[in-house]
Formats: sequence, C-alpha cells, structure tokens
Amino acid sequence: WTSIPTSFGLGQDTFVRRGFEKDEGAAPLLMVKHSDLPLSRKTERRAFLTFDLSAVRPREIQNAELVLDPEPSGLGFSAMVPDSHFAVYGVTDETGETWTERELRWETAPAMSDAGLDPALTRRLAEFSIPRGGAGGSLTVRGDALAEFLREDTNGRVTLVLVRETGETDPSGLVHAFASKEHPSARPPTLRIR
Repeated sequence: WTSIPTSFGLGQDTFVRRGFEKDEGAAPLLMVKHSDLPLSRKTERRAFLTFDLSAVRPREIQNAELVLDPEPSGLGFSAMVPDSHFAVYGVTDETGETWTERELRWETAPAMSDAGLDPALTRRLAEFSIPRGGAGGSLTVRGDALAEFLREDTNGRVTLVLVRETGETDPSGLVHAFASKEHPSARPPTLRIR
C-alpha cells in the first residue's frame, strides 16, 4: 500500500460554502453540510480534495481507499441530525483541477453550479455513514469505483468532493467536519493505493 495525503506534492484540500467569499484554504477543518430547511441554502458546504498521483502508476492501481479523520466542528448539535449519509464524487473534468485552496469559492469550484454538483462533470465513487452522535474514529471509504476512477487519471492528480446527502431538519443541526492537511494533530485526508 502507498499512502498519499493531501499534503503531498500538488495535493490540496478546502471546503466551500454557498454564498460566502471567505478564504477557507488554511482552515484546519473541512466542513460538510446539507440542509432541507427552506431558508438554509447558505449553510450548504462541500469539501474538495486533490491528490497528487505522481508517486504511483495510475494504470496499475488494484485497490484504493480514502481515509478521513472526523473532528468536532463546534457548529450545531449532533442530536439534531439523524444518522448521516455521505457520498464521495470524483471530478471527471480534469481541466477543473487547477483550483487553489485560497481562491476556491462555491461559484468557482470544479463541477459546481448554484444547484450543486454537475452530474455531467462528476462520478459517484463511494458512500459512507456517520451515526448520530459521531463517528468514533477514522473512516475508511473503499470501492471498486474509486480504484477505477484513479486508474483513468491522465494528468497526475485527482479531485474528490465530499457531500453530505442527509439534510438537517432543525436549524441547530450539526456541521460535520474532517481534518484537513492544516490540522495540528489529526491525519489529513489520505488515499491508500495498492
């Protein structure tokens, strides 16, 4: 197995929030949220992860997994959100992988529109869940679709998007968070490849 964190080479990670212009590139947390409340469009958040694949030969990848370290966000209450389901999408449009952490915004993020992810420019790769109350440690997300997506890479890097699909139904609902490469003690998002 080869571990490739977002801190390696051209890797990067950040999150975007609908309607906000704040630079989140140096944030220690990658925040992810979805809400079903009528006036909560501005609470939507997506995390973007780019991995530098220069240490491996993509065509030879047999297995792959994504390792994430959930961390408390300090925003909202876990009791106000049910078991939460997440999806990992791969950005299929490689021209969109030139983003930078400091400049990424909802409107400029790869494969994003005001409505959310563009299905023509992304592919669903994996799913995972976090039970109400917390994850209880690192999460490992695997799947054949993830390995296949990595094998198809042609430019030496891949971008993944983390989306929470479970919407909150209470205004005090939780914002889920994962350690970024800037986190002082937790592991950054990491691809493990064999």
